[in-house]
Amino acid sequence: MQGNGTHPARLLVALLGAALAVLLLPAQASAHTEFDGSSPTDGAVVAAPLDRVVVSFTEPATASGDGIVLFDADGARVEASLEGDETDFVLVPVTPLGPGTYGVAWEVRAGDAHPIDGTFSFVVSPTATGGPETPSTDGSPTGTAPPASLDEALDASGTSAWAGSVRAVSRVLVTAGAMLALGGLAALLTCIRGSEADLRAVLTWVRAAGATVAVGGALRLWVLTTTMPGLAEVREAPLATASVLRVAGGIALVLGLPTTSLLGGRRGRRGATTHADHRWTRGWPSVLGFLGAGLVLIAFWFDGHTASVGPVALHVGINAVHVAAGAAWSGGVLVIAALLWRRHRRGEGEDGAWLVARFSRLAGAALAAVVLAGVALAVVILDSPSELWSTAWGLLLLVKTAVVAVAAALGALMHLRLRPALMRDPDDQALAVRVRRSFAAESAAFVAVIALTAWLVGAMT
Repeated sequence: MQGNGTHPARLLVALLGAALAVLLLPAQASAHTEFDGSSPTDGAVVAAPLDRVVVSFTEPATASGDGIVLFDADGARVEASLEGDETDFVLVPVTPLGPGTYGVAWEVRAGDAHPIDGTFSFVVSPTATGGPETPSTDGSPTGTAPPASLDEALDASGTSAWAGSVRAVSRVLVTAGAMLALGGLAALLTCIRGSEADLRAVLTWVRAAGATVAVGGALRLWVLTTTMPGLAEVREAPLATASVLRVAGGIALVLGLPTTSLLGGRRGRRGATTHADHRWTRGWPSVLGFLGAGLVLIAFWFDGHTASVGPVALHVGINAVHVAAGAAWSGGVLVIAALLWRRHRRGEGEDGAWLVARFSRLAGAALAAVVLAGVALAVVILDSPSELWSTAWGLLLLVKTAVVAVAAALGALMHLRLRPALMRDPDDQALAVRVRRSFAAESAAFVAVIALTAWLVGAMT
């Protein structure tokens, strides 16, 4: 290694120092903020007159957008005041509600600024008996379906469609960009050797991934500034912190990984027949890029469903391991698959044996860390194992776990079968084809994992 190189151990110490600084900041994690029910419940028939409607949440929330709005059967807003605390909001109509069908649209922000919204409707009847709510004997609501005009009013309320769409796009951009940027950087540090053109291509992919992260963070920040009431509220939102870190980290990755000063240094490689064995040399110009990677990693501590539960110090540590290991594994697979196909298209020797051999060590360690950290996160997040199959978030987690298992099986096939065969006969073209296809299949699995991860980050249990 050259004298001006940045040793990976120094980078690790720097990242651990940054993590320690964040851990020492005063913070308090909150549990999941979810809709906890209403009175009247959705579809209930209640006795007239009705002088209040209660909307409850599991944890403190803040009304946002239109807040909590009451509509009559014609879809017209009913004048009402909003009272109560942060978990139980009480709508008090100026005039008690008489017979008719009514609906409520609610929109609130959770403690981490994630918006949640929903609607429900009920019937006020002069003939209802047996208390304030009268469900049918089979437990289903006895009220008739809301009028079309009321349905239209409820559908038009809540978070605007454009904001929800932009949030979804930003989550995909951030997750995919972070996995590819961090994983590509890890692969460059540990296992990718080749021609200067190869290394320049991989660095270009990493920089493009950094730009993707920055764009995703900027989109999310834009949504926050346009949907929250003021800049003071935006500054206090953890999601805003995550977005700023992603914008800064992504830009640092784009600007902090120059190719001209970081490429060079020929090293001997056993069995090399087709490629100059250049490796990426980490000099001082790359410090900005490493800082950007650290900011992108740290941003996940302030974002997502998982970042709002459990002791802060414990969760930050587990989450950092999970994201870093997952990126090293998935991003590394994607980058190496792209590199092998690039060499194949250019008619160059693919050098799959040595590339697979070097990456197998990284992938094995990353897989072990992903499994251990994933189990620990599930223990922190879920109140009981039954939530894995009784909640939408738990079911989504099971689907993601199944896809990860498929990727792990493909990786095991690579490590146990294809790698030894390649080491025995590096020039076997049939094996080279199998290696490319195996990496392509594993990459496809990880594309699905990235999409599911983006969904999980924004999902509520």
